Amino acid sequence: MPDMSLCPVCGNKLSIGGKLWIGRLYDKELIKGIGEELDHIEGSNEAIKLLDNIYNEVDTPGYFSIPLLTKHMHIGAVSPFKVIDCLKEKGFIASPTHFEKSSIKTDAGIEEIKDCISKLKR
Repeated sequence: MPDMSLCPVCGNKLSIGGKLWIGRLYDKELIKGIGEELDHIEGSNEAIKLLDNIYNEVDTPGYFSIPLLTKHMHIGAVSPFKVIDCLKEKGFIASPTHFEKSSIKTDAGIEEIKDCISKLKR
């Protein structure tokens, strides 16, 4: 029987964190409406860009840092956008996060993400 106190992927000790929100993170219609209102205000380009990024972000809890994964895999950097493309080709949903461009949100598991990273480094 596997040791439930160790991560089955990396073997590190697991820690239990507090509560995790797994519901919808934002209301897409509200984001769209705010963007449309800002569209009429001069100098709001950065805010509109942020809202567009949020609107297009995959609505799943958690995210994956591609630089952290490549560091743990002991390989060089890969483009998070290429990882996203690879995951989409495998039938997963994936997008960059709105708060960290080198991180992604996806419904894929860690092994699928690592597989894409490995394929990109070949």
